[in-house]
Amino acid sequence: MVNIKKLILFKSIIVIAIFISLYFTHKGQTNPTVRANDPLIYYIGRIRIEDTTTIVSWSGTQIIIKFKGTELKVSLHDEKGENYYQIIIDQDSSFIFHPKQGYQTYRVLKNLKDTIHKVIFFKRTEYIFGRTKFFSFSVNKTGNFLPYSHPQRLKIEFYGNSITAGLGNEHPTGSSMNSKYENNYLAYGAISARSLNADYVCIARSGIGLTISWDSLIMPELFWRVDPYDSTIKWNFKNYQADIVVINLFQNDSWLVKMPFHAQYKRRFKQKPKDEFFIQNYYNFVDTLLKLYPYAQIICTLGPMSAIAPNSKWKDYILEATEKLNNSRIHTLFFPYFSKHGHPTIEEHKKMATILVEYIKMNYKRQKTKRANNGSF
Repeated sequence: MVNIKKLILFKSIIVIAIFISLYFTHKGQTNPTVRANDPLIYYIGRIRIEDTTTIVSWSGTQIIIKFKGTELKVSLHDEKGENYYQIIIDQDSSFIFHPKQGYQTYRVLKNLKDTIHKVIFFKRTEYIFGRTKFFSFSVNKTGNFLPYSHPQRLKIEFYGNSITAGLGNEHPTGSSMNSKYENNYLAYGAISARSLNADYVCIARSGIGLTISWDSLIMPELFWRVDPYDSTIKWNFKNYQADIVVINLFQNDSWLVKMPFHAQYKRRFKQKPKDEFFIQNYYNFVDTLLKLYPYAQIICTLGPMSAIAPNSKWKDYILEATEKLNNSRIHTLFFPYFSKHGHPTIEEHKKMATILVEYIKMNYKRQKTKRANNGSF
């Protein structure tokens, strides 16, 4: 026969042991944490995933986090300590975040109202200033991360050089190469995307050209990479199909073609290239994009620096290449020559954005087709 008193005592001991275990487990817990590759963390732009970490290189890459709590921490490793991020809180305030070189955990937000928040990390600086490896995000121990459902909306992707990257746009003359003066958040592409309530992706590198660059890579060799430093990992363009693709290239080509003693000139050209060479290379690049983005409208732009100056041939090269392609999805839009001092400043980027947004609003109509986000001019 079962001894009732002993059974009750035994059960009581078990319950007490469970409570003690839970107490010490809870006491030893860190704040609720998610790894950087967790589905609760939403990314816009090309990122590289390594185990549970994510590597962010391209300017304009966005990390979107939704959580309930009063603070937010991030653990990351910044390659050079030269990157800057814009952190946008609940779409009503923002500040600049400048991580130091190496691994560190930062409390980027604190003393928030204990409610639901949406936070965006926007990479202001391009990959030449280093990559950032994100390890994890955490909130206060009474908070928690929430699923984020991103709205289906217009998608715009930009391919360009320092103009598109926003190099020096916060410097009075636009000529500084210091990363603290580069703000892709206020470059014309990002401004345009926000004005149109569109997703924004930027593939840009200062000094890059279509046929020749100040450095070793040209855009046709770079544009398909997930990680700009790794040629072995190719981006799957089916993962992100833009509705509108904007190209702004040829500014660096226009300078370097006049420098026969430059190392890249000697490497790229056996002799001085003729006009047809540039027309054909532009044709080839746009034709490749037409195939990779079978539903997108492609806007070929140039400016606002010296390549668009009066008597410049570079606009004519683009017009001839696009006319030769003879595709209704291709369009040309040239910015005025107003950056005569150097790279465009923020005010000049705003002017560029106004021109681009007005053009898109006048010409772009979203249509329901077999592809949800397809559109046509």
